[in-house]
Amino acid sequence: MRIILNGKPEELPANLDIETLLVSRNIDLSKVVVEYNETIIKSSSWKATIIQEDDRLEILSFVGGG
Repeated sequence: MRIILNGKPEELPANLDIETLLVSRNIDLSKVVVEYNETIIKSSSWKATIIQEDDRLEILSFVGGG
C-alpha cells in the first residue's frame, strides 16, 4: 500500500500498525512523536492504529542540544 511518510511516497505492507513501523526502522519509541493524518497520535494508540492506503505520517524526533 502507498502512504506519505515524512513528505515522501512510501510503499508499506498491508495491516501494519504505527508501532511496528517504528520498531522496524529502529526508531527509539521514547524519543518520537507521530503525526497521523495531521493529528498528533498518543503513543498508547500506536499499536492499535493500522496504517491505511493514502495515509500521511510524520515522524518527529526529539533532539537535545544547547
